[in-house]
Amino acid sequence: METLTISLTEEEYQYLKILAGTKTDQAQVADRARILLLKSEGMTFQDIAEIMDLSTRTVQARVSRFRKNGLNSALFDNLRPGRPLEISLEAKDWLLSAAQQKPSVLGCHLEKWTLKGFYDYVQSHADKAGFPRLSVVTKVYVRKILMDAGIIWT
Repeated sequence: METLTISLTEEEYQYLKILAGTKTDQAQVADRARILLLKSEGMTFQDIAEIMDLSTRTVQARVSRFRKNGLNSALFDNLRPGRPLEISLEAKDWLLSAAQQKPSVLGCHLEKWTLKGFYDYVQSHADKAGFPRLSVVTKVYVRKILMDAGIIWT
């Protein structure tokens, strides 16, 4: 028998609400966030599948990944063999170092970082900092790097 809900922390719930409501992030990640939010509200796999025009199997797979391996596993696919990751550890270190600075210290006219403000900063400064690949990564990927480091902004 299907368990009707999944348990989310308040932080996970708020993060999923942001992802599910955005139009600029990858549609696939937003859909996965919506699946988890609907499941946390007690909807059945079948109901979620109908609302989202997905197969029940797809919904079950995402919920199962959440239950087994947590939020990131449910939202993002594992890296696959093939083309190597182009984001170096040094590039990630630069990104995380910038994220820990106050925006004003880096010349930004923001009181505090938002994901959009930080993403715009990364896109406009990464190339000059010697990390051209970071200037074209998606906002979803920047958010994932930040989240993996325990940094979450709205």
